[in-house]
Amino acid sequence: MSVAAQTSMDIDVPENTRSGLDSIAGAVGIALSGVLLAVAIVGVVYTLILGIRWYNEPFLGVFTSHTLVVSSIRPISGEAWSGIAAGLRTDDKILAINDVSFEDVADPGPLFNNTLASLQNGDTVKVKIFRQVSSITTSTTCPGAETVFGGANCVYSVPLQHVPLPDFAFEFGIGFVVAVILIAIGALLWMVRRRQPAARLVTIVCAATAFVVTGRFELLTTFQTGLPWLLAMCVVSGGLLEMALTFPYEFVIVRRVPLLRVLAPLVTAMAFISCTALYLNENGRGADNASVLATGLTVVAIVILLVSLLIRHRRSSSFR
Repeated sequence: MSVAAQTSMDIDVPENTRSGLDSIAGAVGIALSGVLLAVAIVGVVYTLILGIRWYNEPFLGVFTSHTLVVSSIRPISGEAWSGIAAGLRTDDKILAINDVSFEDVADPGPLFNNTLASLQNGDTVKVKIFRQVSSITTSTTCPGAETVFGGANCVYSVPLQHVPLPDFAFEFGIGFVVAVILIAIGALLWMVRRRQPAARLVTIVCAATAFVVTGRFELLTTFQTGLPWLLAMCVVSGGLLEMALTFPYEFVIVRRVPLLRVLAPLVTAMAFISCTALYLNENGRGADNASVLATGLTVVAIVILLVSLLIRHRRSSSFR
């Protein structure tokens, strides 16, 4: 028996009904994939605008999360970043810049950026940070140490600088180039093969992934694309899960249980609702937890896709 015969156990449905349903599904799929591709293009262009705007503003010399926890990103250009040179460390939490406090602010990222935008390159600012007790010393590496529960508050003098172009190109430029390539692949597939379900699905995954790779930079800089980035991650997860069920051909169980065809959209919707609930949580860690959840779901979807491809490969080998 051929592989095609083995994997094409259709449910007994009148031919005219099947044709009508397939036509409607095809039209909806073409429209949906086209809209998502267009939205992804707008999103990538928007991240470019945000990235250039951020590049032209004063740089504190460290990247942070939206909760202002210093990240582990370091320069690749060889040019020192002023914040790191001044003594700021990974996992320090920025509490204030000069007289602007970020404590008790539910979403401090925008206020942080607005504060820096009001200053000039070359200005020296007082940066108050919280450092956990495990990394506190009594030396001058933690100036103005004030012991508090769990650690100490320190105050550093940090001159603002212009972010080095090589570092900006590395952190943002590479992701942007990858996004453009993905958009081009998705657009080409949509224009040439949009009537094929597999091509539409790859278009959607390419479009969502394009926004994910450019939006990652915004998660560490402008903090303006958190929810769209989470949605894109959930769409990638759902798209990969759909590919696991249908690419390069549907599993027999999908034909036997048609409800499985809504599994991927359902997972996408449930994942985004969960991530949104976490993101809007005002405990200060909601966005980080939502990002971890979305990333974890994508990793799981990738594993499921790889396993499904392996199963198909073994089945096709057994019929040769």
